[in-house]
Formats: sequence, structure tokens, C-alpha cells
Amino acid sequence: MIELNGLTTLSQLSRAYILTVTSLSGINPPVKLPMVNIFKLMQQKKNNEANKK
Repeated sequence: MIELNGLTTLSQLSRAYILTVTSLSGINPPVKLPMVNIFKLMQQKKNNEANKK
């Protein structure tokens, strides 16, 4: 649960921070990171670990 909530929170905070910093520094257009499907990312991670065994 901590892994899921922590990753979700960090991804949203980093998206907002990068957008703000790049827009305030005069980069036009500012850098916009796409949304990430955390559930699918975690599922792919588990599948990759299972395939390596």
C-alpha cells in the first residue's frame, strides 16, 4: 500500500514541480510530463519479475 500511494504522490508532485520550474524559467512551452498508470506499471513489474525466475 505504501509503495502504491508513495509512487502516486511522488509522480504527481514531480509533474507539478517540473511544470512550474520550466514555466517560471521561461521555457516555452513548459515541459509537461504525461500521466502514468501506476496500477499497470506495478503489474508489469510483477510480470517481469515472474518471467525472470
